[in-house]
Amino acid sequence: MKRKAVFRNSQQNQMSMFPEDLGAWIPADHPVRVVNQVIEQVNLKRLYDSYKGGGSSSYDPKMMIKVLIYAYLDNTYSSRKIEKALKESIPFIWLSGRSTPDHSTISIFRSKRLQGFEGEMFKDIFTDIVLLLAEAGLVDLQDVYTDGTKLEANANRYTYVWANRLSSSKEKIRERLEGFWAYLEGLYKSEEQEIEPLNLGKKASSEKIQETVDRINQLVSDKEIKAKIAKEEKKNLRAINKFADRYKRYEDQEAIIDGRGSYSKTDHDATFMRTKDDHLKNGQLKANYNIQFSTSNRVITHYSVERTSSDMATYIRHLEGFKERYNFYPKQVTADAGYGSEENYLFLEEKGIEGFVKYGSFYREHRRNFKTKEFANARNLDYDEKGDFYICPVGKKINRIGETKKTLRSGYIKETNIYEAADCKGCALMEPCLKQNSNKKTSTNRRIHRTPNLERLRAKARKLLLSEEGIRKRKQRSVDVEGCFGELKQNKGFRRLMLRGLKKVNIEVGLLAMSMNIAKLAKHKARTMDEVCPKTSKTTLFNRNNKSIAAKRG
Repeated sequence: MKRKAVFRNSQQNQMSMFPEDLGAWIPADHPVRVVNQVIEQVNLKRLYDSYKGGGSSSYDPKMMIKVLIYAYLDNTYSSRKIEKALKESIPFIWLSGRSTPDHSTISIFRSKRLQGFEGEMFKDIFTDIVLLLAEAGLVDLQDVYTDGTKLEANANRYTYVWANRLSSSKEKIRERLEGFWAYLEGLYKSEEQEIEPLNLGKKASSEKIQETVDRINQLVSDKEIKAKIAKEEKKNLRAINKFADRYKRYEDQEAIIDGRGSYSKTDHDATFMRTKDDHLKNGQLKANYNIQFSTSNRVITHYSVERTSSDMATYIRHLEGFKERYNFYPKQVTADAGYGSEENYLFLEEKGIEGFVKYGSFYREHRRNFKTKEFANARNLDYDEKGDFYICPVGKKINRIGETKKTLRSGYIKETNIYEAADCKGCALMEPCLKQNSNKKTSTNRRIHRTPNLERLRAKARKLLLSEEGIRKRKQRSVDVEGCFGELKQNKGFRRLMLRGLKKVNIEVGLLAMSMNIAKLAKHKARTMDEVCPKTSKTTLFNRNNKSIAAKRG
């Protein structure tokens, strides 16, 4: 006899005698519980104080912070999707206490409210979370790994302004004005009259341009002169009357660029940079921000958002930001060759920081065939320190002839010594030797440019990098900080920012960093269920001592 199938009860309209506890539906090891417990221990007084009294009631900022951090942890970045999750997802509903702010409220809180006090309020929240992790023994703030990655800005990919084009456009305006002025001089000479010469220079202002245009209009107001102006020059005259406005627009755009190479018209703080994920596969530049992370045990201890593509130019500002956050510099730092410059090495030395920082030619210097293949390279030539000269491969002296000083954009002055051989004509090795000259048009003799301070600092870095600890740190760096970038872009799928403007992007990167830190904490604490998911509200995630945290922050 065939048995009758039995099905479980699934009545949709079944009523409950008692209100249902949403927490019962959330697993004990769910990350949302860690988010809730961590934010409960963070000091949000400054955030609460930023609210003014009166008017309609506001949503609890602590709840809003929890929801935003968990949303980024859950890979939910859009304010509309967060609004939807607050109505449909049990973890979101439980975390918000059944509050349902709309997407506009979420967006305003994320982009404006968290910017309070120039973002300091938000930085405090991030710092408190890192210090909680340090208390739990998951972070060593004295030993950090640093690297950078490019994140695409929320900007149009094809609306850009280039600094070089602005300079050339301004130069064309000056040239056309000077050319027309010279033309007027010729006309006045034909009338046996003279006008003073015009010299705008390379740093003319829009006011000077307007003054010149007014003078030109005054000169052509003479009926006899006006009658002699050729038809083509009359077209130029009509265009000249618009030059002052155009020049002023170029000046305003240069103020926005602020020393960068470009900016996006839809996000003025974004800079066009070359990235690995080229969507057109043709080496095109995209509007990006350069995101710098410092990590310890794959926990993000510090982040900064830069508008320049060079990691090298960001390192000192990044470390200064670390000190501003924690009131001390780390004792040890590890970074790749993108950070190895004379200025950066000198900064580490002055601050007493042990720097395991590579430089561009670190690996090339240790190739087996380096010395035999590149015999003319200055590193492989004999140097007499007492006499301050090099000896070329054929035994001739390369004497010092002078020095140069170059001021970098950061203000750092780089000093370089120049050495030159007396006569290389007729030498059998002349051709391969001269290929090593940085500027082959300067001299027909072998030249060497040497930066003694950089060589000393590189030697110091090389000794650290080749030590047992240096080898271990170089291996760990690729796992530690680059692992965070892999988590961010691949696992979380975050490759394009949602907000525009440097201040707002700082908020968004901070939310990403906090969510990633809490996710790592949740995984770490999953083994000890009593700590991660306490059965009573009296148990805390950490045995936190607020005074000790304040002491760590200075």
